[in-house]
Amino acid sequence: MKIDWESLALVAVTTVAVTLVVVGVVTAGVVALTVAARGPATPARVWWASIAGWACLAAAGAVVLFGLYLIIPVWH
Repeated sequence: MKIDWESLALVAVTTVAVTLVVVGVVTAGVVALTVAARGPATPARVWWASIAGWACLAAAGAVVLFGLYLIIPVWH
């Protein structure tokens, strides 16, 4: 049996990169929703922070669902 080290390294680097991106997007979403919950000076800022927070969480959820789609063969 021969191990393709280049492909293994590519998968490992991709996994770490996507994990960092998803964690960063979730963190940005939580921070934005926290800012919206505190209620800064202007209502428009609360609205934009809330929209940005939910958009970040939706994007992270979409990435997770796409990963599950790739892993689970029944969904293909």
